[in-house]
This record gives sequence, structure tokens and C-alpha cells, in this order.
Amino acid sequence: MMAKCCICGKEMEQARRWVCTQCMVEHKLTLDERKWPAWAQSELAREKKRRRFAPSFGVSSRQLAYSPYRRSKENRSYRKTNRVSRPKANGGRVMADNLFYSSRDDEGLEARSRNYTGLIESLPDDLRHQLSSQTEFQVIIDDAIRSLPLISQRAMRGIMVGLGLSDLATAEGVSESTMSWLIKAAKDQLRDILSGKLGADDGQRFK
Repeated sequence: MMAKCCICGKEMEQARRWVCTQCMVEHKLTLDERKWPAWAQSELAREKKRRRFAPSFGVSSRQLAYSPYRRSKENRSYRKTNRVSRPKANGGRVMADNLFYSSRDDEGLEARSRNYTGLIESLPDDLRHQLSSQTEFQVIIDDAIRSLPLISQRAMRGIMVGLGLSDLATAEGVSESTMSWLIKAAKDQLRDILSGKLGADDGQRFK
């Protein structure tokens, strides 16, 4: 499992470390974890628990496509990461944390042009900082958007590619005031989901 800083969540190469250098300096943390303040020790305990967690869910590598990407380099990385071989060979278990994600070269123009940074600008400062420090934040946001009703999903993706309120309202056949309300409600729900508010995410995903 990927090692992350227990304070800011940034990925770290050294699995034996619990906090990055920047957070250690910023919060004046010592090398002796026992001398950390209570809040930092709480974050440390949570990160230790996360690293101990060994999920049993995943998929068989025999269920994964041999060449899902258009570029041969990405296909090689994908097969190496997930131990995918020719269909006739036996496959192993691929843990969900290890699934290879595309670098987006195989996506359509609309998906590649989405402005994720602009969308998270409306989020609280601490949440925006937490998301922007994670390399997979686009995957996290896309997953959160899929929890919204379909019309709200289309509205969010429309905003991310630069469509205006009137264009979105016309495309959906609703008034601008209704579309404005939908956008505000969708942003509020996304904020609650991304900040981990209890009950905000019911686990349903719509495509």
C-alpha cells in the first residue's frame, strides 16, 4: 500500500516514514513520535491503521483486458502493474489499490478538457489543499460526481469544460433559475462527499 504523510496525505517514497519533511518543519514535529501533540498523534494512528489495512476485494487478472489503451507503452505498464497476461494463461488476484489508471491519452477531447482545478476552487481551503496534494484527485472527483443525479452530473461536467448557465439550461430544457439551483445543490453535495461528511455519500453511482 502506498505510504502517505499522516498530516497532509502526500505520497512518500520511503515507506518507513510517517510524515513528510515539509509538515515536520511546518508543525515543528520531532523525530520522537511520542513527543508529538495529541492531534498529530491522532493523525499518526489513523495513518498506521490505513497502512495495516489489507483489502480482500479486487478482481482476477484474467478478467482484465489485455490491451485496454491505445498506446503500447501504457499497455505494457498496465500489464506489468496488474500481472495481466494472455487469456490462455492463469491469472492472479489484483488488489484494487494496484489497478493501473490511464494517463488520459486514450480519453476523448471532452474528458481531457475538463477543468478540475476550477471546480475545486469553490471548495473550502483545507479540503482544496488536501485534494490538490493527491495525484489521483481527478479520479476522486470523477467518482464523487458519479454519485449525483444524471442531470447534475451533466451540469458539473458542462461547467468543467466552460459552458455557461444559459447553455446548460437550454441543453437540459430547464429554466436558468432551476439550473442555477441544480448547480448549487450539486456543488454542496460534492463538498460534503469530498470532506467525508457523515451520510453525504450513500454509495450509489450513476452512469
